[in-house]
Amino acid sequence: MTEQALLAPAPDLPPPSVWALLKEDVHCVFARDPAVRSVWEVVTTHPGVHALLLHRLVHALWGLRLRYPARLLAFLARLLTNIDIHPGARVRVGANSVVVKDAPADCTTEARHG
Repeated sequence: MTEQALLAPAPDLPPPSVWALLKEDVHCVFARDPAVRSVWEVVTTHPGVHALLLHRLVHALWGLRLRYPARLLAFLARLLTNIDIHPGARVRVGANSVVVKDAPADCTTEARHG
């Protein structure tokens, strides 16, 4: 399967809302981290969730060709979360994976906490 096929949204469906994406991110954390106790804990303390939320805003700015604001916000997000995601990178919905536009489809970096 090509990268475009993995990243392309379904043609009939509207893009997911911010709340739907946040709910999905929290669900992924619950599925992978046995020490998590509550949604509030995930939303307030998990840097991976913060990095993904901020990246979505950064990527939207990048798509609007607001390159400097996107880079600046990405820099601030990296200071906050210690996770660096390029503004042009696309996040595959449902996988918490970062796929860089020029990377092969099977080349992904999974967002994990340490």
